[in-house]
Amino acid sequence: MVLLAAYGNFQDRILLGLNLPMDADGPLAPLDVEFVEGALQMASLMPPQRELPPLQTAGKDLISNDGDWAAVSFDELQSRLESQRKASGVSLL
Repeated sequence: MVLLAAYGNFQDRILLGLNLPMDADGPLAPLDVEFVEGALQMASLMPPQRELPPLQTAGKDLISNDGDWAAVSFDELQSRLESQRKASGVSLL
């Protein structure tokens, strides 16, 4: 519908810009359209909803824990990153 309205507006602007004369009989009358019973959808149709399976509460790890990562503190990691930034000459600020 949006595209049809936009095209109608575009066509109207072109006709007005070209200053075209009106048809000799005037504009065409709107079409007399009647929809058959049940043709219009008044509410959205949702597919049947099935019950969702419950979430798993626990499971096994796919990646084993590496003790070396836990041995270094957050502050130590930050200081190491800062020393790498200084060595490469890259500044984030």
